[in-house]
Amino acid sequence: MSAPAVTGLVALLTEQYKREQSGASPEPALLKALLLNTAKDLGNPGPDYTHGYGMPDAKAAMGALGARRFARGAVAQEEVKEFEIEVPAGTPVLRVLAAWDDHEGWPGGWRALVNDLD
Repeated sequence: MSAPAVTGLVALLTEQYKREQSGASPEPALLKALLLNTAKDLGNPGPDYTHGYGMPDAKAAMGALGARRFARGAVAQEEVKEFEIEVPAGTPVLRVLAAWDDHEGWPGGWRALVNDLD
């Protein structure tokens, strides 16, 4: 029954984003990053094969969206992109997650998509 709960959380995040951004829809990668980066870690530290990224935390995800604790941008081939991150004093752990949306494929496409993030 986790799928309906996560779907509801994504709907709430989308609604809040649209309200704050004059009706614009959030990119799927932003929603994914908010869910994964604010989840409560379970089991072994960090993502693992048993618990994934952990349990979604609605309050933390909504707070991160409201405080705009995310950066967006596009990166072209061979381009380097840097973001400055302000970490408040006393923050015990800094979690950074890169998420992206791939362009749509095309029927009969022959090239495989390769994402190589170093």
